[in-house]
Amino acid sequence: MREWIGKPEFVAWVGNACRLIRFTPDRERVKAEMMEHLEDAYEACLDAGLESREAIARVVERMGDADVVAEQLQRVYRPFWGYVWKYTRVLAVIAVIYLAWHLAVIPAFGLVGMLLNDEDLWYGQDDMAAHVHPTYADDDNVISDFTPQDTAEAEGYKISIARICFREADNGYRHAYFVLRVSNWNPWLRSPMFFHNLYAVDDRGNVYPPRDHTNVGGREVTGNGPIGNDFVSYYEMWITGVDPEATSITLGFDDYGVSWELSFPVEGGIEYAQE
Repeated sequence: MREWIGKPEFVAWVGNACRLIRFTPDRERVKAEMMEHLEDAYEACLDAGLESREAIARVVERMGDADVVAEQLQRVYRPFWGYVWKYTRVLAVIAVIYLAWHLAVIPAFGLVGMLLNDEDLWYGQDDMAAHVHPTYADDDNVISDFTPQDTAEAEGYKISIARICFREADNGYRHAYFVLRVSNWNPWLRSPMFFHNLYAVDDRGNVYPPRDHTNVGGREVTGNGPIGNDFVSYYEMWITGVDPEATSITLGFDDYGVSWELSFPVEGGIEYAQE
C-alpha cells in the first residue's frame, strides 16, 4: 500500500474519507485524485494571499465532513466487480497451469516412461494402442488385428475400441486383446471405472462375464486402466476363452444405472495401421 507524503492535515482527511473503499486499487486511485485536488486548492488559497496554515484550514473546511464523504464513496465504489476482475486473472493463470499440466506434462512423462520400459508395450504412438501383443503371446497365431467401427455414448462419455487383436494358441485356445477408449468433454468425468464390470456375449450365445464373477468355462473379460488425461482414458483389456466358432462379439456394460454396448466381428473391420 502506498505511503502518502504530504501535509499531515490533508493526509489525515483523505485517509479518513477513503477508509470505507474496500477494493485497494480503487482506494489508492481516489486518494491520489483527492490529494491532487487538495494541493491545487491549497495553491489557489496561497495565490489569494492566505498564510499557509490558514490556507490548509480553509481547504479542509471546504472539503466537508470526512465521515460523510466516506459513506458516499462507499456507496459509489462497491468492491464486487473489482474483486471479480482481480481474481479472474488469478483463476485464468491457474486454469492455464492446470491444463498444461494435465494435457502436456503428465502425458509427456507417461510417454517417456513407456519409451524407457523394456517390456512389450500396450500403448504407444498417437493413439496409445500401437502394441496389443503382450510378450507371453508372441507364439500365438494372429487371427485378426483391426479397429472396430462401432461406438457408444452414455452419460457424457463416448466409448470405442482403439484396437483389438484376436489370437489363437496352437491348442486352439482363443483370446482377444483390446484397448478401450473413453472420451469426455467434461474433465470432472475423467477415468470412469467401466473396465471393472465389462462383459461380452458372442453370436453363439456364450457369455464372458467380468472377472470376479462366476467363471464359465474359463471365459471372462478383464483388464487394467485407466491411462490418459482429463479428456480421454484408455484401458488395456482382454477376453479369454473365445469360442472358435464365434464370428462376432458384443461388449457391454450395465451397472450403476448406466448401460452401453459395442459390437464387432472376430475377423474383419479396418486393419490396424502398423507404423
